[in-house]
Amino acid sequence: MISLRRSRRFRSLAAVLVVLAASLTVSGCGDLGTQSPPQHAERLRKAARVARFHIALTQDTWDRTRLSGRDDLDADTFGDVEPRGLEGEPGRRGLIEVTLTGPQLAAYLRKLDYDAHGGTDRDRTDEPLARRVYDAVVRVVDRMEPGTAAAEAPYVLVDEAAAAGPSAAPGAPELRRTSAAPNGRPA
Repeated sequence: MISLRRSRRFRSLAAVLVVLAASLTVSGCGDLGTQSPPQHAERLRKAARVARFHIALTQDTWDRTRLSGRDDLDADTFGDVEPRGLEGEPGRRGLIEVTLTGPQLAAYLRKLDYDAHGGTDRDRTDEPLARRVYDAVVRVVDRMEPGTAAAEAPYVLVDEAAAAGPSAAPGAPELRRTSAAPNGRPA
């Protein structure tokens, strides 16, 4: 009699756990609660394919966005990435350039997505910053064509003070208003 009651309780508890797990998976909480854009998986695939990707942004923006609430799951904080100071006007505005490999760019996009789109352990104070950098980077990633090699490594400018706004690639119309891109290359 006692073992029958325990067996029923165990089955009831197991049923509750199965229903709870299913509801978490369906609600999106099984993916750390993020509300990723539908194109996010394709963006990760594209990002992982590039050899190099340059991002110009402030040191503070890099420091705050390379760390993430996702770090317990994805320990890469890009400590091996050496930011390079920029010369001229971009340098005076405090911009640096970081160069990421394709796998590093994919990891960075995962972190930005987690912090920008509702990750459960994210720092909500950095959500607008993560969203701004994510949006700037994916504008360039979205324009990359799989299977075609770019003449130059893709380049993103994250700087609201720039004439064109938060994002641009070499030769893009947004940067033509300036005499040179932050890396010293002609725009």
